[in-house]
Amino acid sequence: MPKETIAYPLVEYGPEGDDGWPTTKSTTGSHIAVCWGRDDDTTLKDPAGVSLHTRFYGDGGFDHIFSLSRKQVNGLIRVLRKARDQAFGRDE
Repeated sequence: MPKETIAYPLVEYGPEGDDGWPTTKSTTGSHIAVCWGRDDDTTLKDPAGVSLHTRFYGDGGFDHIFSLSRKQVNGLIRVLRKARDQAFGRDE
């Protein structure tokens, strides 16, 4: 199960189903989740590491799970900080 979800897809619900819950009419957009630690969840490729789960709902949709080492997580953090600073300016 994701420990943190960064982006949620847009879910449009339809009428109630036989079980009393609304049915899912459509799901679009991106979903990004980060998982880590020892967990029984099968979404973790390496249960002792960090996994980045990316999914896109819609035309050409995809669903990928990336297992990241400590070195790769550190590199991703550096790149994301650089991208944020160049896109939005440095945090004071």
